[in-house]
Amino acid sequence: MSLATRCTACGTIFRVVQDQLRVSEGWVRCGRCAEVFDAREQLFDLDREAPPPWPPAGREHVIDSPAEEAFAPAQPPAPASRVTATALPPAPSPAPPPPATPSRPL
Repeated sequence: MSLATRCTACGTIFRVVQDQLRVSEGWVRCGRCAEVFDAREQLFDLDREAPPPWPPAGREHVIDSPAEEAFAPAQPPAPASRVTATALPPAPSPAPPPPATPSRPL
């Protein structure tokens, strides 16, 4: 038996394991949209059943949280002002080494 579920937010179908569902009491996180939902609501056997219809009957997706608005497609950014690079002055050359002193006998 191959179990699968469908994300209630984005409709992605993915496989689940009964032991995972038991440990988490059915709660899973969609790997595509990160929605947390009860996988048992959309659970089906891949070998015997067709996936449940999408979107679920009577449910339309409505933006109801600020997080969803934050991930809505953004407006294209305004053209950036043009920045010109200026060359830096050349680095100073290293100081010459001190002159060698003649060695004197002691």
